[in-house]
Amino acid sequence: MAVKTVAEYIRSLRDGRVIYAGGEKIADIVENNHAALKAGLRMAAFEYVLAADPRYRELLVEKDENGDPCHFVYNPPRTASDLLRRREIIQKLARTCCGLPGAVHYTGIDALHAISAVSRMVDGEYSTRYALRADAFRRECQDKDLGLACGLSSAVRVDSRPGHKEFGISIVDRSSRGVTINGVMAHIDFVPYCHEIIILPAHGMREEDAEHVFALAVPVNARGVSMVLSHSLRQEPADSLDHPLLSRTYTGNSMVIFNNVFVPHERIFLDGEYKFAGRYARLFASIHRLSGECRKVAELESLTGVAFLIAGYNGLEKFSHVQEKLSQLVYYAEAVDALSRASALDCAIDPATGYAYPNPLLSNLAKLTFADYWHQAVKIVHDIAGGLVATLPLGIDLASPALHNALDPYLSGREDASAEDRIRAINLVRDLTTPEAGAATIHGEGSLIMQKMTILREADRKRYLSAAKRAAGIPDPDPHPAYSDMPALSEADSLLENL
Repeated sequence: MAVKTVAEYIRSLRDGRVIYAGGEKIADIVENNHAALKAGLRMAAFEYVLAADPRYRELLVEKDENGDPCHFVYNPPRTASDLLRRREIIQKLARTCCGLPGAVHYTGIDALHAISAVSRMVDGEYSTRYALRADAFRRECQDKDLGLACGLSSAVRVDSRPGHKEFGISIVDRSSRGVTINGVMAHIDFVPYCHEIIILPAHGMREEDAEHVFALAVPVNARGVSMVLSHSLRQEPADSLDHPLLSRTYTGNSMVIFNNVFVPHERIFLDGEYKFAGRYARLFASIHRLSGECRKVAELESLTGVAFLIAGYNGLEKFSHVQEKLSQLVYYAEAVDALSRASALDCAIDPATGYAYPNPLLSNLAKLTFADYWHQAVKIVHDIAGGLVATLPLGIDLASPALHNALDPYLSGREDASAEDRIRAINLVRDLTTPEAGAATIHGEGSLIMQKMTILREADRKRYLSAAKRAAGIPDPDPHPAYSDMPALSEADSLLENL
């Protein structure tokens, strides 16, 4: 079985995984009282709907070395075309799911590619055998069509505050068969809908943190693993009029508890080699930022689109100051898309593995652009939408016989828009601009400072210095190639004298 059907995927999640939500233990991820959990499941299942659809199957699915169908994304990208295809897949899923990507073949796939590459670097220096394990794990994921989640674990250092612990994982026991881990990790998206959790080391690991430096994979239903869903889970079914987007989408963001979880050696891809911790984190981040930028474009299309929509409903689309605001939103969406695409086209090829990676400078520029400009964009959309974003009554009240006829004429929009259409547009603004959306935009795929640090690290300083020295007339004995073959301006003096 290389590509699951929708039914096979749903059945695969009924594997004894432990999920807590709304103060209760979820006995069945399919049959439960949580509308959001079901909405997230529907989103995850859509990957399999599209993979089975003849219109999209050629995009999502290809043949493995045995001629069996498999999801394209399991294969490490080797060319710019591979990265562009990855972009197209994510954007297709994100547009289908109103701005959120497919859950099963998303974040963890990027971690899998990082493991495949960095494990070979570690083997080259320490004569370990991590790459063989990584390749075997990749084949297992591909053959069983496993959904992968990912989290980064920092060093769990001793804190002087009584009873305080930091998020992260520690190895608490070792044996001839493997290790046992304890701890809690936060910010792991889609994990209720996946089959495996990949844990990678975070940035900033030092020699004294070696015991906390590891990369490994744990089944979601492993003994001792439990998930606690974020507070954005809605207990009761959400009304689609009040929440046109949030009633249909959910990321399943979870805190994951690891309580004496055993991990066999064959699922460990780094163990104490602290010098490579940052390499794992940086490479994963570089790959995953491309994924995040791709799906963010679909979200920004919705944000820009609702601004156009509600400007029309409010009769504001011809005012010059509103047109200027709309142009800023178009710039925002298109700039992120262009930078993301450029990072794939101008990709880097690792000479040791032949794998292709997004251009780290361009991918971080794209991520910084969508994260740093988000709140300015929200301000623009709120300004155009007006105060009803904050004060609109609930749909159940607006629909009541006693109030409907009185309020409906006041809520209908220009351009012959019905009151319901305008209400849906206003509530979409609410759904798109929640605090959770803002926090995810800032911190997803790495916080702002990480992009800025990477941009500075990847900056072509020599080119900038050569440009400045040439402009200032300062000698440059070793100029950048872009400036090395340029004649001096003084060479034109003799020509000018002979005119």
